[in-house]
Amino acid sequence: MRQKNPHESPARLAERGLLLFIVLLVLVALGIFTTTRIVLALYTGMDSVPLSGWPRFLAVGLWLDVAALCYLLVPFLLYEAAFGNRWRPAGWQRWVRYGVFWFVTAALLFNALAELLFWIEFETRFNFIAVDYLVYTREVIGNIRESYPVVSLLLAVVLLAALLTWALRGPLARAYGVRLARGARRHMLLAAVLLPLASGLLVNVDQMYGHGNNYVEELSGNGLFTFAAAFRRNELDYERWYATI
Repeated sequence: MRQKNPHESPARLAERGLLLFIVLLVLVALGIFTTTRIVLALYTGMDSVPLSGWPRFLAVGLWLDVAALCYLLVPFLLYEAAFGNRWRPAGWQRWVRYGVFWFVTAALLFNALAELLFWIEFETRFNFIAVDYLVYTREVIGNIRESYPVVSLLLAVVLLAALLTWALRGPLARAYGVRLARGARRHMLLAAVLLPLASGLLVNVDQMYGHGNNYVEELSGNGLFTFAAAFRRNELDYERWYATI
């Protein structure tokens, strides 16, 4: 069992506690992304997604998951950098962290559920069709309510997020009231700028493709990343989605 270093500075311990909060967010997100990918592959079946394609979509999928997280972490880094040590011990900060963790987990689980329903309908990750759904929200929600037990599914999302938050309440509590050195806050601001910049320069949604198996390629994607790309590009593959002569 690892012993605490009595000479370790309070600032160093504080940074470790805060880092743990961010690491937990990252691990939960990656766990949900990967589980979603595996569930979609199993739903599709081994005939369409052979085992030989699994290493490819898991590896490329992890790459795109990390790219998506580079954007998702920005508001959390800015939040932590914004508060000085005077405000960190405030009692409401503890509940904010619990609430934020629950909300993020619930949002990621809801996205996973939406991806599953979208995959059942179109056998693809979010694309411009999903973006188009935002325009016809009333019709889409009406169709979903007629086809699926929406209330039960949403309740399951809420409860599962609450269960995960409760199970991780101990590690989450360690991030409460931590006092950071001024340099640590500057590092967070720098990370909030560099992470999305690096993701934008190094990662492209087209990296999903090139395998030859459409299912393996789509499973390689990250739903949030492909949705953002579809929203930005405002286009749909004509030959794939429309019958041609």
